[in-house]
Amino acid sequence: MIVSSETLLSYNLENSIRENQREFSIDAVELYGINRPYRLLAYLSAQMSGKTIVDIGTHHGAYALALSGNSATRVYSFDVRRHTRLKDMPNVEFELSDLWEEGPREFWSEAILGSDMIVINSCFQFTGGKEYEFYEWLKTKGYAGLILCTGFWQHKDMRDKFWYRIPSCEKLDITHLGDSRGTGVISFAPRPDIQWSTAVGGLSTIGSTDGAAGAAGAAGAAATTWTIVTALFDPKRWSKSVAKKPVEHYINAAHSTLSIDQPLIVFCEEPYLEQLKSIRPPHLLEKTRFVPIDFETLPLFQYRDKIEQNRLEYPYKKEAYNTASQYLMTMAKYALLKTAIDENTFHSTHFAWLNISIEHWGHSNLANLDSVFKAPPRDKVSLMFSEYSPRSLVSKAGEYFKCGHRPFSTKLITGSSANMYDLCTKLETAFIEYVQIGYGHTDEQLYPRIRFEDPEQFEPYYGSNSQFVVNYRGLSENYINPMQLIMSPATEAKDWFTCFHVCEWLLAADGPLSKEDRRSILTHFARATFELGGEYVDRAKKSGALEAFFAA
Repeated sequence: MIVSSETLLSYNLENSIRENQREFSIDAVELYGINRPYRLLAYLSAQMSGKTIVDIGTHHGAYALALSGNSATRVYSFDVRRHTRLKDMPNVEFELSDLWEEGPREFWSEAILGSDMIVINSCFQFTGGKEYEFYEWLKTKGYAGLILCTGFWQHKDMRDKFWYRIPSCEKLDITHLGDSRGTGVISFAPRPDIQWSTAVGGLSTIGSTDGAAGAAGAAGAAATTWTIVTALFDPKRWSKSVAKKPVEHYINAAHSTLSIDQPLIVFCEEPYLEQLKSIRPPHLLEKTRFVPIDFETLPLFQYRDKIEQNRLEYPYKKEAYNTASQYLMTMAKYALLKTAIDENTFHSTHFAWLNISIEHWGHSNLANLDSVFKAPPRDKVSLMFSEYSPRSLVSKAGEYFKCGHRPFSTKLITGSSANMYDLCTKLETAFIEYVQIGYGHTDEQLYPRIRFEDPEQFEPYYGSNSQFVVNYRGLSENYINPMQLIMSPATEAKDWFTCFHVCEWLLAADGPLSKEDRRSILTHFARATFELGGEYVDRAKKSGALEAFFAA
């Protein structure tokens, strides 16, 4: 069986549930809308004729309705209370029973363990811990079917206490095929009989090693593509700012970074070492290195007093949380990246910086994080470009730092080991030079200078500050921001290189663009193409953008 966007779209959900739909008070917009799991559920049910499916979390009955389409499939739908009036159907039985409790679970064990698929709907009711206990019970009983769960990206307890704890060899994230709030499939044994399309293209099966990152630490171990680097320092220890959150705030938001299934190096102060270790799932510890470090021993810490003095003498955009120590913490990532690259514990070809508390920027970023590291790696330095600053402004340090622009997001940075190391050195050099003449605010403000000096070193992607993962592989959300804050001002500054690249990136995601906005982007793109000439004309022709411009 192949489960892909194409097979799901070709499946006639409407016909399969027409007979039963009148029994349900479910909005058709919800049922047939995109980013919902009903077509996936109906398709899987259609492949399970003569089998039993258990649905846990009836709610309004939409999952049960989708599963009911195959009259040869028997469905048991469980909930702890009635949310709407539902009638049993020839192939669906609604039961009031709490399967998270031992007694009811044992009573229904024959139906549960004999089923071909168990669906756990955690979009509305969830605990995280109870779901994991149920998973362990199924495992000890030798359950041989599929477990399909939803809602885990949206709900922190479901991520931390359930999804992240399941070994990678037992699960696949298929959110792109189901509910955007999180959709995953689990099996305790390899299932080569079912192939699932992946978010980055191609097919995978549960239990396969496709795209998995091995742990290469010992001498002679096989090379890995990625090493991810992150760090935790206590901001309150080094800053008296009332705006700074306590370190526990960042530790609580560290689960997603610490649960990523890639080789990981974690730098942190000694008091938090064991706490961070306890968060990393046990099955990932073999591909993890925890490194205790003192913030004050980092090479740029010596400039702390100088930064504080600069901010008294020179005007800058004041922000209560952005103290001298905070600036140095943002700069610490570059020294730590260089250390990780020099040692290269996991023999990796590419390195990434990932903020330890990425959960603060929404579950959509978390849902897309895995695909960043399973797609073909980018050699050039890649990070979010969110706001254009012209060269004429960047070259005037006083004006530039006073305006407080943050043109790039540095929560996620990727690149080959050589390019990342070179970037870190350039940024540290720029930091020192600016501090010596009285300026410096955030590491994000240093990037335009580096990019103007060597634009070919970068392969940026675009969007707003909260889309630093979502838009990594291409436009997913909010194309207006790149148009207004990068494309238009780059054109005004006659920076045709930047204008060309942001337009090319936007046009590659043609789908979300309105007709009017697409025409505007094509116009800017054509102007930049002819201003640059040469290879850029050839690229524009090859992409079909010039033909589209003249046809518009």
